[in-house]
Amino acid sequence: MDKTFAVVLCSVLLLAGEIQGRCLCTTKGSDFVHLKFLQKLDMYPKSPSCENIEIIATLKGSGLQKCLNPDSKLVKKIVQNLIKKRFLEKLPNKWAILQ
Repeated sequence: MDKTFAVVLCSVLLLAGEIQGRCLCTTKGSDFVHLKFLQKLDMYPKSPSCENIEIIATLKGSGLQKCLNPDSKLVKKIVQNLIKKRFLEKLPNKWAILQ
């Protein structure tokens, strides 16, 4: 009985090492989303539960969520522009003194 338990336990532990974490995106994702349809963009870094960077776009109207390919040039450009825009909106207007 103890040998059977040991074999089952070893099998479970070996299989657990092979199982990857749970990612939100099951595919590579789309290479593009049109900005006029974009309601929200969520970015998830690599984590213990998922080894991929995940970018999920929520679409206006339908609320449909679409995974985007983080390696796509267009997706990278969209993300950079949104980060830049958001960063600039939060800056105080210190340059007004110089004008």
